[in-house]
Amino acid sequence: MSSNAETHTAKHPLFNRLGYAGMRGAGIAGVLVAVLLSTFMAWPAQAQGATSATCSATMLIRISPGLTLVSRPGDIATGGETGSIVCVGTFNGDHVTGPGSFGVDGTLVGSCLADSGSGTYAATVPTDAGLKHFAGRFTESSIGPVGHVDASQPGAVFRGIETFVPTHGDCVIAPATEVVLNTTGLFQS
Repeated sequence: MSSNAETHTAKHPLFNRLGYAGMRGAGIAGVLVAVLLSTFMAWPAQAQGATSATCSATMLIRISPGLTLVSRPGDIATGGETGSIVCVGTFNGDHVTGPGSFGVDGTLVGSCLADSGSGTYAATVPTDAGLKHFAGRFTESSIGPVGHVDASQPGAVFRGIETFVPTHGDCVIAPATEVVLNTTGLFQS
């Protein structure tokens, strides 16, 4: 019992190569749905209490005495959790439900051409279990306006990139005493 549709499908080179000879459209859709569902069901479940969150934090950082073309030491600070952080994922097994706040305090040595720094950070992020507050230490190094950030807090580490744009001063005529910094990366336990 062979219909024209089955004959056409059986003769189609793509269907023959993939072994779909004789299947109708609904059957193919059913197989695709089954494959997709089994893929997602087989995806490893996140361990209870695990941290895995992709985050992006944006903040205005004050630099004293300011970045110039000449390397020198300085202090950096946001003045508390005045920046914002947006995450997708979990902290200690709790799902992030919205944007939070973020801030840093530290030191750096460098110029607008290259710098390295370290300090502390603090953040508050809303989750399905309530607000989560965490604090930790970071190190960063950059060449020009792009750099790498490593951070750690109890139960998790962060690896990411940073970019900055001077908002007060330009590094050449006047020291950059304020920059908007964006850091994007992954917190993971």
